[in-house]
Amino acid sequence: MKRKISLSYLFIISIQIAAQNWEIQNSGVKVTLNDVCFVDSLNGWVVGDSSTILKTTNGGRNWIKQSSPVTTTSLSQVQFVSNTVGFIVSAGGLILSTSNSGENWNVSYIMPDSLDVFYGDGCFINENEGWVPGRKEGRDYGIGFIMHTSDGGKTWEKQLELLSYSQTDVKFFSSVKFLNNKVGWALASDYFDNFSPTFVFQTENCGSTWKVIGKIETTQATLLSIAGFDTLWVGGGLGKFCTSFDGGFNWKWNGNEYNIARAISPVNGSTGWIFYAKPFSKDRKILYTTDAGNTWKEELKLTEEYICGIENIVEYLWIVGTGGLIMRRSPNITSIDTKVSEMPQEFKLYNNYPNPFNSQTTIIYDLIIESDIELKIYNTMGQLIKSFKYYSQQAGSHSVIWNGKNNFGKFVSSGVYIYNINANSKTGKYFFCSSKMIFLK
Repeated sequence: MKRKISLSYLFIISIQIAAQNWEIQNSGVKVTLNDVCFVDSLNGWVVGDSSTILKTTNGGRNWIKQSSPVTTTSLSQVQFVSNTVGFIVSAGGLILSTSNSGENWNVSYIMPDSLDVFYGDGCFINENEGWVPGRKEGRDYGIGFIMHTSDGGKTWEKQLELLSYSQTDVKFFSSVKFLNNKVGWALASDYFDNFSPTFVFQTENCGSTWKVIGKIETTQATLLSIAGFDTLWVGGGLGKFCTSFDGGFNWKWNGNEYNIARAISPVNGSTGWIFYAKPFSKDRKILYTTDAGNTWKEELKLTEEYICGIENIVEYLWIVGTGGLIMRRSPNITSIDTKVSEMPQEFKLYNNYPNPFNSQTTIIYDLIIESDIELKIYNTMGQLIKSFKYYSQQAGSHSVIWNGKNNFGKFVSSGVYIYNINANSKTGKYFFCSSKMIFLK
């Protein structure tokens, strides 16, 4: 295993490598790092305890500490919607924003009487629109709420607030994700009892109204990810890894050994990674699935380290955690460089590469039988941008190159786009899958 870490920050790491392409990077800090975000293969940010903000411009070879306007807060999550515009949410009711790649971070919002306020997640679909869920606890009450901004964090409004004076009835919001500027989901639970259910809220009008559409029994999920148009993954804390394939109405968990997902990072509806940590033990692993959690493959085994954040971007999988730990895995098994030596055994849609991109990107998919193919690209408003049709494609691996132009030959604007594939064979076999990509002009 190749280690890029200076002796001054060398610490004992009991890591058993399941593959030889894991690399430890020198973060330069020893605090717990909670989240990681990359906009391309070179530029990324990591946030953590003690108001730690780190940035790299060379794929992690060097990490530079950025200045924070606060000094003692634990920063929970970081998200960049472009190379320059980013947001951070934290405990203490604090939201930070930047418009110059983190050279200057500003306090976007701080909730009044914020000592008992906690933000653990946020979702920004562009430079203006974003949502942050949270909770506020008092001696004899609890409030769950969802905040919204439409002007890049200059102003915030409460879209939803649920007040309860009973511990068993309170609903604290832990995670929110939006598919586009209309449709989104949020998770809520009391978070006092590890076996309490998690309630799934949905909005179809930009958060103006929210309603409970589903309930995940006997597990407290704190993390939500959109893995496709109607496919959701949840996990977090002691939450079971669960999936929904109908937009959050019904949920499934597989009940196998690795049912606890402390961190999740889907590639699409069926493939992705989780961090598994068995309670009251040192059994901790990064696992990969290609069948939505029915089976898992061990990628990395740890004994002392705890992983708090995980993200796959372009050809890398990034993890961050305790003791200033930053690691990456290369290449991503879903990258364009993946070699197919045998005929595919299953239909599969891979991550586009590169992602994000500014000139062109390649989308790869596998067919197990001759099929008619329709690949469509949508913007976050659900509008069709570009479509590709191929008839009677043979079984095997195929690729489509998109140059950022719509069906009329004009370049689209920078932002998040969703692509999906429909495959129909004459024998009746059908395949549908979707994923996301980022276009940067």
